[in-house]
Amino acid sequence: MEWFIIIQVFVYFCLIITPAQILYQCNFDTSISWNNCLKGLGAYRLSIGEKKGTVSNDRPTGPLSDVTSSLKPTENGKNCSLPYKITPYTWDMYFCNNGYCQTDTNLNSKCQSGKFGYYDFSVPRRITFTLNTVTGGADSAGEQCLIYYYYLPNIDVYSCVTITFGQILYECNFDTATIDTSCLVRDGFLGILVTDKMGNAGTQAPTTPLSDVTSSLKPTDNGKNCSLPYKITPYTWHMYFCNNGYCQTDTDPNSKCQSGKFGHFTLTTVGSSITFTLNIDSNGINGTGHQCLTYFYYLPNISNTNQNIKVRVQETGDDSKLIDTVTNSPHNGWIERRISYETVKTGYKMYFDLGKTSGFPGPLSTIAFDEISIVVGKCQDESITTTSTTPNTISVSSSHTPSTIRTTTVTSISPSMTSTSMSTTVKITTATTERITSTRISTTIKNTTSTLQTTTQLTTKPTSSTSQNTSTTTHKNVVTPDRNTTVIILAAVLTVISVTLIGILMWIKKSSIMHCCARLTHGTSSNNRIGISPSALELNRVAPA
Repeated sequence: MEWFIIIQVFVYFCLIITPAQILYQCNFDTSISWNNCLKGLGAYRLSIGEKKGTVSNDRPTGPLSDVTSSLKPTENGKNCSLPYKITPYTWDMYFCNNGYCQTDTNLNSKCQSGKFGYYDFSVPRRITFTLNTVTGGADSAGEQCLIYYYYLPNIDVYSCVTITFGQILYECNFDTATIDTSCLVRDGFLGILVTDKMGNAGTQAPTTPLSDVTSSLKPTDNGKNCSLPYKITPYTWHMYFCNNGYCQTDTDPNSKCQSGKFGHFTLTTVGSSITFTLNIDSNGINGTGHQCLTYFYYLPNISNTNQNIKVRVQETGDDSKLIDTVTNSPHNGWIERRISYETVKTGYKMYFDLGKTSGFPGPLSTIAFDEISIVVGKCQDESITTTSTTPNTISVSSSHTPSTIRTTTVTSISPSMTSTSMSTTVKITTATTERITSTRISTTIKNTTSTLQTTTQLTTKPTSSTSQNTSTTTHKNVVTPDRNTTVIILAAVLTVISVTLIGILMWIKKSSIMHCCARLTHGTSSNNRIGISPSALELNRVAPA
């Protein structure tokens, strides 16, 4: 008797999922204005809040809750049914309303609490924030993924968010400085002086800074920025500083400013000049290639008097090269300056030359500085750009060379669109470990209606009178798979594998049975050929001798 043995083989598959390393993770829930996820490069700081504004007839122009409140499950385990309506208003609501929102089972479900960071733009300007990492920066190389949520209001304003990355080579302000340890030093007896203000408001417009950059441009105690310029009764001139530690905001006529200091030097006689060196160690600035210098300056507007600032870099063994010249100020306050330049050798030095070229001995010419920094890469500013060989000169009536800004996201907004909180995923590839990631936010007021536009390149050609932005539109939503999506995919894959294995085993079993049947059939046919009944059972056959 022949036995047919069917062997079933069970194959076990082991699928190992290795979670990606988290290089940086931050929200604003436990943050304060001067210590949060994004640190202002220079004088600017984000404000922190749980909501910005309240529900009214008009759709909101600020987030009414943070991402945690808006997008995570409420107390009943359900997510907010976004968007929903709030009686009697007709616009779509994408936030929690005073801590509550509508779900599919409850019209008033309690949201989770959380905070977010924001900055209020009062005038058109570009502001830079750096990712608040440890001193060594983000320790990574190769392909990485950046995920962040943003909010841009639906108002008649052009807004732009630019994500760049670059190493900070130098950063300094005068808040804790002395004459010997300040950002700018001089070999010799004279040094740059450090103070928090110079003089007080009077009948005449000031010719010296009345507060530093921190006080003038950072949020006040109520979270609002000073509404610059403003007027102080009974004077008629425009005020661009805090007045004895206070300034006007859009909600408070007397809001307390943050404190800080700046450096200054006074030139007396015509033709006098002085040079200060950027205060670095003896090895110089460790940077090569394209770099960006950012600093704030103050030049007084004095009739029949001319002053200037010149910035030079000197590489080891070479003559110094002029990279910037400033001759006046567009208004009587702090002016932010950004200059792109290039060096070949590391360990270079940077000099600031101050001069008084014309005028009278009095009034005195006071030139001041604050918030100086150097970052690897070209400056992301279309109106202030230069190279190592061509100095850049600022003047109120001057024009600038057109340049191209490469951006991660550029958005134009119209009043008819709906406010939402968006999640953006950005793929970043770095050849070497970069020290920091920065976010640039700018806004430009425009009085015409626009539509939603997203692009990867913005070309700007500013002139002395007008500027027009042109962008190519390509809108793409990027969805990042979460843990639940991964589980569903794995379950589907395992199901397909199991069905395939079962089918193979059934085919093997069927083939074996058919083979067995064929053998039995063959034996029966032989018996029939010699006249034996098919129903007979043959025990043995013996052939005759």
